[in-house]
Amino acid sequence: MKLNLAYRSRKPKAQAIIKLRHFKKGVTDGEIILHYKTKFLISKQDYKNKTVPTKIKHAVENCIDYVSEKFLERGENYIPTKEWLHNRCNEFFEIDEQEDTLLINWIDVKIKDLINTGLSSNTISNYKVLKDKVTRYNKGLELKDLTAKELDRFKNYLREDEKYGIGTINKDVDHIKSVLSIASRTSKFPDDFRYWQKFKQSKSAKYKDTKVIVIDEDEIKRIEELKLDKPHLINARKWLIIGINTGQRVNELLSINKSMFKIDNDILVLDFSQNKQGQANRIPALPKVKAMYDSDELPYKVSDVKLNIALKTLGKMAKIDTKINSYLNEQIEVKRKDGLKTVERNIKAVRPKYMYFQTKIFRRTFSTYWIDKMPPEEIRKFTGHKTNEMLYTYVAEARPDFSKWKQHLT
Repeated sequence: MKLNLAYRSRKPKAQAIIKLRHFKKGVTDGEIILHYKTKFLISKQDYKNKTVPTKIKHAVENCIDYVSEKFLERGENYIPTKEWLHNRCNEFFEIDEQEDTLLINWIDVKIKDLINTGLSSNTISNYKVLKDKVTRYNKGLELKDLTAKELDRFKNYLREDEKYGIGTINKDVDHIKSVLSIASRTSKFPDDFRYWQKFKQSKSAKYKDTKVIVIDEDEIKRIEELKLDKPHLINARKWLIIGINTGQRVNELLSINKSMFKIDNDILVLDFSQNKQGQANRIPALPKVKAMYDSDELPYKVSDVKLNIALKTLGKMAKIDTKINSYLNEQIEVKRKDGLKTVERNIKAVRPKYMYFQTKIFRRTFSTYWIDKMPPEEIRKFTGHKTNEMLYTYVAEARPDFSKWKQHLT
């Protein structure tokens, strides 16, 4: 009997498979091939390149050892069945065939899997919020109830009653399908979820709804020239200067301290651990960051929430009040079973620009400033984006190079 890790999907990412092959002359009727779908999500590229994450690889290898041991206990003439393989793998991974059929409990299973595989806290948080949404809709919702009509009712409930945006709901659709894909390994229920569609949104509608807001050079200068006497505003301005000169996500940005600076070939650099990408990153300290380090004037630690409030104050003081029609979290009332409840939702409205000042504007400002000064591949060394396409979503506007057209424009 041979057992190995396999990949059977046409999709770029899918659950890892444990494949069993067994043949014994005079015992089996030809070769037996069985498959067990694990809870682990891997990429086709990692499988082909033999770079499956170590944690997943070890878990699968340990399961294979366990199944092999159980096979040997049955004797050399034992013929493994699909049920036997699934039972042995479920034993190893501690999956109970009689698990609760409630959807919210399967979301808990998914959350536990995410924690065990070390995925980002943001992803885990999204599933916890999803569980809250399902609980409000119907905490007794069972897998057997999940017909196409019921799934669409839930989707419409999120849109009409809870007032969520289409983008948020479509992510929830993906998350529920992921949960049900895991549940389908051990539970029988309608497979309508496999064909469940997201809300349709045209590319033009998405474009109209997407506005990348940045701080331009004149606005930065006005903030830098503000006469400030309150320590928290002085500190916020320092974070703004570092943010727009490093292009880091807020988690990495607000972790900056003096110990992260190093000298590399006579260049002052910063060492980051980019949690979202799961990789280390080293970037050079641009002049304004270097000046702050050299003068020992790095900002003190502050929470993202408090910093966002201070940034809005700086923008207002600098009179950065151009009217912009875009999305921002606001409190609204939604009708629940126990009455009206105040919640936060992403609402589109016309507001002064400083109202949109928050830490995520730093990466967008950095990317927009450098996009026509450096090749995108160089900018990505700072931002950590995997592709140019991902980087361009952070750029405020398209600025193509028309230099070759100059002779035809006069």
